[in-house]
Amino acid sequence: MVKLVGLKQLLKKAQAGHYAVGAFNAANLETIQAILRAAQAEKSPAIVQFSEKSIRYMGAKVCYDLAKSVAEQEQVTVPLCIHLDHGQKMETVRACLSAGFPSIMFDASKEKFADNVRHTKQAAVLARRYGASVEAELGILRGKEDDVASLEAKFTDPLEAKQFVSLVRPDCLATSIGTGHGYRQKIIRLDLERLKAIRKQVSIPLVLHGSSGAVESDIRKAVSLGICKINCDTILRMAYSDALRSQLAKNPDEIDLREYSGPARDAVQSAVQQRMRLCGSSGKA
Repeated sequence: MVKLVGLKQLLKKAQAGHYAVGAFNAANLETIQAILRAAQAEKSPAIVQFSEKSIRYMGAKVCYDLAKSVAEQEQVTVPLCIHLDHGQKMETVRACLSAGFPSIMFDASKEKFADNVRHTKQAAVLARRYGASVEAELGILRGKEDDVASLEAKFTDPLEAKQFVSLVRPDCLATSIGTGHGYRQKIIRLDLERLKAIRKQVSIPLVLHGSSGAVESDIRKAVSLGICKINCDTILRMAYSDALRSQLAKNPDEIDLREYSGPARDAVQSAVQQRMRLCGSSGKA
């Protein structure tokens, strides 16, 4: 029996257990299979999340139904959340909630503080009509991932975070503490002192976006300081595309998609399992 749960439930348990749950972006059947197989192998809770670009590519209902169907086919028994990542349009939020998503992120972080509060509150009100969990974001990450792009970072201010949470009342808060979107090498150092200060002001679970380029020792420390959800996309794309290129180079005349998509799926599964161990969620299902 598939255990579909909301983000709030998943992260409250993670917060109490002092570990983080990996949130892995999916873009097709193979990446969904890889994430769910990794979760079952690691006995880890998991978040399969879809960006607005993936929603446009496949459709909200297809994303939700596909993730749920794969979980049933793979006989996944670990807790699973299907989540909208970086929703920036209310129409996307509505589509995902109508499709059955138990959790959404609304990202108005590029707007002025008052506008971020106002628009995120609107999304939260809508989500709670469906009984769905809400992730919000305060601060801006540098880099690019699908529709989310910024040349400059804006770190999360701890006192603003306290005010934001009191006004919006999200179930978790994504923070900017030095990570960035789209980094392919582990070169980013986190502002752990800032994270400590945010944790003192905010009691809800905290989220780390753009983790692919972060130094792993910093990620472990961040988990110990209150990060309960860690987003992962770029390293999965790299694993998939590198394996795909390798297979095509070995067999340039191969036209059976399954022959080179299978190894790409396996490479993503390996990357997800490694990240689950880094999060400390293995064996926590």
